Amino acid sequence: MATLWTSADWVTWEQLLVGTPGALEAIAYDSEGERFVAGGRQVDPAGELSGQPAVWLSSDGRTWSPVIIDPRLGLVSDVATTNGVIFAVGHVGDGATSTTVVWESRDGMTWAATALVNDAQASPWVVAHEEQAIVLLSTCCEDAETQIWRATVDP
Repeated sequence: MATLWTSADWVTWEQLLVGTPGALEAIAYDSEGERFVAGGRQVDPAGELSGQPAVWLSSDGRTWSPVIIDPRLGLVSDVATTNGVIFAVGHVGDGATSTTVVWESRDGMTWAATALVNDAQASPWVVAHEEQAIVLLSTCCEDAETQIWRATVDP
């Protein structure tokens, strides 16, 4: 089960089980859509981390609905929101054939994918604010270069 922790005072924490098998990697709040968005991957019932990239949506932080955002095997490693658009970054594929992808959605249910690079060791992060989204892609180790993508987000 995917697990989240919530606190009203930053001192006392309550564990929440999201309800579907999954591994969570990141969370953001979408102020336009008034919802939380968590990203990770769905896992099979045996708990194997061989699932598909997924997000979980919640309007109250307690009740969550999973959405598979890509039919391929993979993982969402980070999420961000701005102007009513949800961004997720991560990987699809397996091992050496892994591709770094950025997904975007306005409704949380329908997602569009854009492949960035074929690099199994790349670590992607996304930041979104006002009218722009920026994806930072750090690669390791032999060529050790950092790449940045920027996109304007129309409201």
